[in-house]
Amino acid sequence: MADGAESAVATKNQLGKRYRCEVCGTEVLCTKGGEGRVHCCGQPMTLQQPRALPSSD
Repeated sequence: MADGAESAVATKNQLGKRYRCEVCGTEVLCTKGGEGRVHCCGQPMTLQQPRALPSSD
């Protein structure tokens, strides 16, 4: 991917992804993707990594 394409992807809200505020700990679930970024406490929220599901063994 070109640098411009990578930065464009990084600035979009991703449908179904969770975001967390590093200042206050608020978490949000994106229910509608689009341009821009979600913000809280005056800064962009960070994209959370998927959590591992417990094993059913």
